[in-house]
Amino acid sequence: MELRIVESEMKGTWEEVVPGDDWKYIGEYVLTQEMNREITASVDDDNPWYVEDSPFGGPIANPAVLYVMAFVAVNKMCGIPPRPERPSAHAKQTCEFFKPAKIGKKVKIEGRIPQKYSKSGKDYLVLEARFTDEDNALLLLYRHTRVFQLASSSPRGEDRE
Repeated sequence: MELRIVESEMKGTWEEVVPGDDWKYIGEYVLTQEMNREITASVDDDNPWYVEDSPFGGPIANPAVLYVMAFVAVNKMCGIPPRPERPSAHAKQTCEFFKPAKIGKKVKIEGRIPQKYSKSGKDYLVLEARFTDEDNALLLLYRHTRVFQLASSSPRGEDRE
């Protein structure tokens, strides 16, 4: 799958991240039948709408295609490199699908980091991505929370923002 992603502005550490509400361009890709077949096979979903005509006017992408691309995009957007002394892990996520994505359409991804916080001695970073098609129709909103091991600058149990 070819996803063109711009270089992240976010490099360094959790402490250096400044949350914001502005959506920033992350990247774009064209939904191809090849990527649709690859993901559809991996999730063992043989709905004919993914390869034939659908009620939406032609084949549509398996929702898992957008999900996979969202996960890739937010991880690249984060830009905080993994470090052995401060690993991070996927804490939680939500996906809200608004409209089926059509095969052959260009999909644009924008992202933002609306929140960071500390709780119970761990640091959290909330990342969001939104996907629109070439007609600017909203396809997907994705929210991903990443947790970092023990907060480096707060005593265990102290919460901070």
